[in-house]
Amino acid sequence: MPSSKMKRRFSDSARGNVMIMGVAVISLLSMFGVVLTSRMVVDANTSGKRINGSQAFYLADAGIQWGRRYLKNSGSPAADTTLNSMSLGAGTVTVTVQQEQDFWLDWHLAAQINTYEILSTAQVGGTQRRIMELRKRGAGGGYTDKQYLAWREDANDDYP
Repeated sequence: MPSSKMKRRFSDSARGNVMIMGVAVISLLSMFGVVLTSRMVVDANTSGKRINGSQAFYLADAGIQWGRRYLKNSGSPAADTTLNSMSLGAGTVTVTVQQEQDFWLDWHLAAQINTYEILSTAQVGGTQRRIMELRKRGAGGGYTDKQYLAWREDANDDYP
């Protein structure tokens, strides 16, 4: 039969093991919490930048629409211009419209056309989007919204 002294020694050493295991579990859970918290912060920053990128794109696209309206309402040939900067929501947009050098679309018909570059630059937060569109006006000065030649987007995000 075990003596009470031996029983006490076993009980004391068992308590020490439980304390070591408890500290180890708490340390492990703390590290897991730190990793999850840092992951949430990174995800929140990335989501904010993605939202800024989308807003900047739609703002730049609105600038293209603004430039198209300018071309539609101006005489032929339209004068080169920079439309006033406009602030919308958290961003700003600047639109320039300039005539590019004339070229021949169809050599057989000798239909000379005027080409225009519409450049829309939008800035939201640290994200910038630029959309460039080439548009044409055919011989006789006609203009429709379908007469585009090229479209390009450039993105400059503030991702680290």
